[in-house]
Amino acid sequence: MAGIRMTGLASGLDTQSLVGELSKAYQTKVDNAKKKQTKAEWKKEAWAALNTKIFNFYKDSLSTFKSTGTYNAKKVNGTLSGVKITAGNNAVNGNHKIKVISAASAQMWTGKKINESSYRATSYKGTNATDQTISELYDQNGYSNLVEKLNGASFTVQDGERSVDVTIAVDDDTTVSSLLQNVNDSLAGTNLKASFENGSLVFTNNNTIDPDDETPDSSKAITITATSENASVLGLTKDQAVTIKAASSDSDASNNNNVFKTSAFAYESVQTEGASVTAATKLTDLGVENGTEITVTVGEGADAHQESFKIDQTTTLSGLVKELGNRGINASYDATQGRFYLSSKTTGTKFDITAVGPDGSSDATDNLKKVLGLDITQEDIQEKAASITPATQAIIEYNGVRYTQSDNTFSINGLTIDVTSAEDNSE
Repeated sequence: MAGIRMTGLASGLDTQSLVGELSKAYQTKVDNAKKKQTKAEWKKEAWAALNTKIFNFYKDSLSTFKSTGTYNAKKVNGTLSGVKITAGNNAVNGNHKIKVISAASAQMWTGKKINESSYRATSYKGTNATDQTISELYDQNGYSNLVEKLNGASFTVQDGERSVDVTIAVDDDTTVSSLLQNVNDSLAGTNLKASFENGSLVFTNNNTIDPDDETPDSSKAITITATSENASVLGLTKDQAVTIKAASSDSDASNNNNVFKTSAFAYESVQTEGASVTAATKLTDLGVENGTEITVTVGEGADAHQESFKIDQTTTLSGLVKELGNRGINASYDATQGRFYLSSKTTGTKFDITAVGPDGSSDATDNLKKVLGLDITQEDIQEKAASITPATQAIIEYNGVRYTQSDNTFSINGLTIDVTSAEDNSE
């Protein structure tokens, strides 16, 4: 019967108990061996921990004890309010008297709100107006120098065995339509046709491939190779060819696989009323003249340092912030608060901003500060509409002698004195 054991049935002995008792002696040896193994592992872990402590003591504490500076260290006692003092090993023992006259601070300007009224924003988009003259249009950045950029741009068109040279000739009276007509006249004898779309020239390969024609497709392709540097205005690189494939099916033509579109070069101005002042707002839209030169002066007297830069059609408020930051002034425009913030990068340092217009006019300084809300008057300060915090020097008296410097950390007679506020202290 499976699962039933009958022990000692014939002999009357409980053989299972006998076997269990006999094996206990061997199990005891196994258990003792495991206990010894566990004890050995504990000892190993204890020695490892002790070894780590000894090594750390040798590396850190003992190394410090071996330094003479450890035994020469000085302790500072006294009432310390507005100043932190650290004694070096060479500090003179005794009583030292320190009086804080002023703490060093950075110059800070908090401008007036400049987002309380909207402005007219100017942007530029590729034009489709072919009746406009080239001189009335702009490049993508708003510069009206297209005649200069386009005139003389040239390229060669290769259509199989036929080759033609195209040179763009424009003046102040040339319209987009006449420019397009002149290009197409030059393309006569080829199957390349030019059109105008969103400020770009669009060239279409009108060669077709007969499905039953065994002539290779490449023989139907047309190439355009720039032959002048200023062809780059069209997105063409001198001596590099652009290949326009022929359409092998109606789907090729509908998908514009037989078309090459140049870079947009002709843009029209778009005026948007009621725009809000943001970090992306262009300075020229706010009334600063294109070409205005801004000069940043940091420091004063013999220590003054000046750097200048010019703004252009693309300079935004965030761009101005970056330019000022590169020249020693922390600047930011908070679009939520609508304020410009300026501060010197170091304490005790004065700064100023001036500007000269493209015509040499010094009135540009007043205009720039007005645009940025930095034309701060005493009345603005009294009414809490804006503020100017002047830069101050740190001044202390040590044992009756006055010390002045632009930062708040003094090193005097073995003491490092960090000024935190202007309060009288003595020790």
